[in-house]
Amino acid sequence: MTNPIVAASTPMPAEIASKRTVWRIVVTILGLAVMLATTLTTSASATSQVDRGRPLRSVPSWFRGQERTIWRTEWQVVAGAPMRQLARDPDVRLSQGTLRSWLAVSPQYAAQRLAHRIETGDAGAGWTGYQLEAAIDGCRNGILWSYYH
Repeated sequence: MTNPIVAASTPMPAEIASKRTVWRIVVTILGLAVMLATTLTTSASATSQVDRGRPLRSVPSWFRGQERTIWRTEWQVVAGAPMRQLARDPDVRLSQGTLRSWLAVSPQYAAQRLAHRIETGDAGAGWTGYQLEAAIDGCRNGILWSYYH
């Protein structure tokens, strides 16, 4: 004969399964809440750190000698000119629709694409290697500086 007190306190297999299901749901919801909080925190910090271009005196430290001069020169050439004016330059020949589609992605994307187009197109000075990298980066930073300031 079984003890009725022990029998009443021993969970049945169906009760164990339902408790496990509830526990899995709770853990899943908590996991999703943590992931959502992490995503929101990361995106909020990312939007506060938008690349707005470096000032002229803040040449990246990895450019030395001639590359620093190229970076500053390219920055000065494009700074103060709106993207629309740079795109209309006869040597760049970029349609306004293309520029608008680049700006729809982000100003940073548009500045990168426009700088690359300027430095590698007909208007480019024939830079190679690190010189081209410095020219594109200086141009991009000058464009962004003009766009945001």
